[in-house]
Amino acid sequence: NALKLALINHAYRKRGNQPPSDKDLTSCMQHSEPGTPSNLGIIAFNGAFHGRTFLTLSCTQTNPLHKVDIPVTDMIVRTPFPTNKWPLNENEEYNQKLEVEC
Repeated sequence: NALKLALINHAYRKRGNQPPSDKDLTSCMQHSEPGTPSNLGIIAFNGAFHGRTFLTLSCTQTNPLHKVDIPVTDMIVRTPFPTNKWPLNENEEYNQKLEVEC
């Protein structure tokens, strides 16, 4: 539900804090814009468990039993989880290299 709320909130703000228009409501039923955005994505970290609801199952990468038979979508971008070292000022070189890799 958190992913759903994040996407809905993003669309609401993009519309200028207005509810969906009639065109949004009609076009979403055909999986087309403007009601179904095609330029949004979700970042999922490699090796992370993201949940058991439908969209989060597509993101999860910890157990094959959580993923089998679940469709995936191109909107999910997979990336390594950044493991920055602290304190930041003492690990600047390592952290900068990590940012480039992720």
